Amino acid sequence: MKSLLIFAAIFAVLACGAATDSTQPIVQSASLVGTWKVKTINGAPPPFAVFVDGPDTTYIVNVVFTFTSGGQVTELDSAASADGRTRVYAAQTFQGTYQQINGLVSIYEPATGEAVNLTASDGVLRASASYYIGGANQNYVWVKE
Repeated sequence: MKSLLIFAAIFAVLACGAATDSTQPIVQSASLVGTWKVKTINGAPPPFAVFVDGPDTTYIVNVVFTFTSGGQVTELDSAASADGRTRVYAAQTFQGTYQQINGLVSIYEPATGEAVNLTASDGVLRASASYYIGGANQNYVWVKE
């Protein structure tokens, strides 16, 4: 199943270069601490089809961040791939650290070398990223559970 090969890319879905300004104070906001679950992708609730090739479709099922007061973050990603007959589910967990400077939340996952930037405002987290190289950006919104 062709989309199953692309399926592995789900775990890099939000990779984008993190830039932090060392002159700004680093603030671990108490309101950020807790578990955040993806609410919408491009305005629709998951599952969200991010890749379609004939009968093969890959879906983002969930992306969950859990932030601690000590600056640690866990990311749990889950996805599904279907070929019109069979659906395969997979999940992967990443551990990392985060910094919050005003409304910018920068996450670094040392195991993958990925840096993820989110914006925090109005009680939600947001990010815009492409699921695969050359693909269109999807807009993600997370809410605290």
